[in-house]
Amino acid sequence: MKRLLLLFFLISPLLSWSKGISQADVVESNFSDTTVYEREHELFFVYVTINGKQFKFLFDTGAITVLKSSTAKSVGLRANDTIEVTDGNNESKKMGIIKPLDTLKVGNTTFANNWSVVWDDSSFIFDCLGIDGILGANVINACNWQFVPGEESNKLVLTDKLNNLEHRKGARKLKIKLSDSQGTPYVKVKKPKGLFMFDTGFNGSVKLNKESLGMMDYFEMLKDSVYRVGSAYQNLFGEEYHDTSVISLMDIEFRQWFVKNEAQAITTFGTGNRPMIGTYWIGDGVFTYAPKRERIWIEGKPLNQLTTLKGVGISTRSEDEKFIVTTLIKNSPADEAGIKIGDEIVTLNTIELDHNCSNYENLQRTLENGRSVMLGIKRGTELIDVTLENTQYISP
Repeated sequence: MKRLLLLFFLISPLLSWSKGISQADVVESNFSDTTVYEREHELFFVYVTINGKQFKFLFDTGAITVLKSSTAKSVGLRANDTIEVTDGNNESKKMGIIKPLDTLKVGNTTFANNWSVVWDDSSFIFDCLGIDGILGANVINACNWQFVPGEESNKLVLTDKLNNLEHRKGARKLKIKLSDSQGTPYVKVKKPKGLFMFDTGFNGSVKLNKESLGMMDYFEMLKDSVYRVGSAYQNLFGEEYHDTSVISLMDIEFRQWFVKNEAQAITTFGTGNRPMIGTYWIGDGVFTYAPKRERIWIEGKPLNQLTTLKGVGISTRSEDEKFIVTTLIKNSPADEAGIKIGDEIVTLNTIELDHNCSNYENLQRTLENGRSVMLGIKRGTELIDVTLENTQYISP
């Protein structure tokens, strides 16, 4: 199981959006600019220059632009207003905002009239991804972007003209609808029916909420899949609905894009108000994002998340400064040992786990690759010690 599978639970709830965000403009016209990008954990990272200094940003169509507070300080910027921000779990708070941000550049492309939220350095996402900020939809939508993977380096093309970009025969074309004041892209999905955010800051496959699930028989089809369904399924239509259950989705049907059994995909459930489609559907081929034409082209096949299963059979997410079990695979060592979704991991190989990125990554790496893993589990007031052997296994 790939490490990126273990990370997407961390990232998706942290990406913020807001109403009333101004849209950026590109200064140049009739342009085609080529620069580089990085691809890590199935996410896209671009290099942004502000006031002559270069920074690494997450390319995130599901967020507004965000500066880490130390990044803003290093270029002499600070918040000059506040704005109400809502995250992926539908929780709101006021945050500082810079409006407008000084001229921002990606490669030689200049963006003006940029608004940016200022976020505290202690945020888990900055630490774990090693980024200085997030390039959000309010800036991204000012031009077209094409990501071309390469053996030695990855090429990023920015342009205002689609005819400056190449599309290989057979590329999937997906129609999007830009919604919200920040221009978040949505796609219309037939089954389960609804509008799904196309979120390049979510390195998973699909995130559903109970409003987006549609008919109960669809759930019945999914509940016996590879991933054990926990309390979120059992309490789906009750008050105790939690973002703690993962299932397997064999195929998903879009209005203009049909993917059937090309890849098995992980689906997570959340309490937020927006179901999402993440970067697993982009795969490892050329990806073109053309917001002005409200189109996406995808040339790679969706990644298969459920290949040979190995490890102890669980992954975790950072939640309320705790490491919580969010994935439990049937027949895995963790399943056989009685670990449950929602358990808190408090020790790893007898060492207490402080809540920081280094411990989080070490925990994920050990769960996947450690030969023998000793975990201290907290379940309510009960403390449980378990030892798990890392093996390959078959899950139904």
